[in-house]
Amino acid sequence: MPSTFFVEIQSSPHNFAGPVHATIDVLNMIQTLSVMRNSQSRKRNARNMSVQWKLWTGKNSRQVPDLFVMPGWLAQNGPHLDELIKSNTALRTRLHQVYEKGGAIVAIGNAAPVLGYAGLITEGQAVCPWAFIPTFRRLSPQVTLRADLMWTRQHRMWTCNSPVLTTELILDALKTSAWAELATATSHVLLPNLDRQQTVQQMMSETSVKVQAAGSVDLARRYIEEHLTEPYDIQKLSAAAATSARTLLRHFEATHGVSPLTYLHQQRMTRAKVLLETTYLSIEQVAQACGYTDTGSFRRVFQKITGGLPALYREQYRLRTSRRRWRQGAVSN
Repeated sequence: MPSTFFVEIQSSPHNFAGPVHATIDVLNMIQTLSVMRNSQSRKRNARNMSVQWKLWTGKNSRQVPDLFVMPGWLAQNGPHLDELIKSNTALRTRLHQVYEKGGAIVAIGNAAPVLGYAGLITEGQAVCPWAFIPTFRRLSPQVTLRADLMWTRQHRMWTCNSPVLTTELILDALKTSAWAELATATSHVLLPNLDRQQTVQQMMSETSVKVQAAGSVDLARRYIEEHLTEPYDIQKLSAAAATSARTLLRHFEATHGVSPLTYLHQQRMTRAKVLLETTYLSIEQVAQACGYTDTGSFRRVFQKITGGLPALYREQYRLRTSRRRWRQGAVSN
């Protein structure tokens, strides 16, 4: 991994402030995870790796960033956006410098048209906020605007149709760099994930009251999710679903694409990943917390479903610092 990843974020009174702060939040989180991991690394040069950023206010320096972020403009209308884009010669120069060096460019919202005006994106696909589509078409007539996508990636350039997508775009851009592993771990923290949300909530309250649906497949699914740590028993499961085992197997697989047993393992692995990322439990303890009495079986199932071993997954995606460092921080406070 390169020792430093350098990011420039366009900033002026005409730019949106939200995407600027969202980008900084992503970079700070990645830096935090990097420090947490490097503090436990045995590599001598691990502590020297860092993510650096600065605000670009219109003055181009010799140091060209690996990633340049345009947060979009507070344009009053299309003609106003045309004026902001066409008058900014320094910005177009900077974009060419970044792209020619091999860097990435993220254009948030109505910043997308500047890519066409700068001649960087002359074909392919992009998206733009609906209010500025005419501006984009004037400046990039050869580019196909997608109305069915929220954001696009094209030749190391990202476009999106709303500033609220900033976090997702920045993380996706970083996932194409040498910092992909940390970007993936950061996405687990910053991006919404319904599966993880439900898993953690279920772990915190296994006996919460739930509305029961009438379908046997849904009853079976709920039973599995509420009894994750119990041994798989098709007879108990079919009884809970108020149907025969043979009928349940047929309809469950038709609905979910997998057998009840495979679904059970998948849900257990979702819980296992959360525990590996956020707790100090040993692999054996994680296995037991997910319903496996045999650690070897847990490792085999984990590798089959996730493609890697639990220890390697923890090393790649852990979201907590070492227990020793945490204790030292607590004492110092």
